[in-house]
Amino acid sequence: MKTIMKSLRFPVEILDKSREIMKKKKINFTQLTMAAVSNYVEEAKYEAKVNEAFGVWKTSKHKGLKKGTDFYVRKLRRTGKG
Repeated sequence: MKTIMKSLRFPVEILDKSREIMKKKKINFTQLTMAAVSNYVEEAKYEAKVNEAFGVWKTSKHKGLKKGTDFYVRKLRRTGKG
């Protein structure tokens, strides 16, 4: 993986808390920062997908839900698709 050098400023309180975690996990600051950024990116992607899918399961947009959610789920389970 290609890397690039960046410099960051952190509040002292965050660094103090980070040192405790790094010591327990036996990782360095770069590893901690990369994990935090990776998690943030994954959460942002997930949130975007959730927002994109909002409303998909409304009865008006999903014909299978006209008889209710319970009916739809039971039907899926009976057919083995759920």
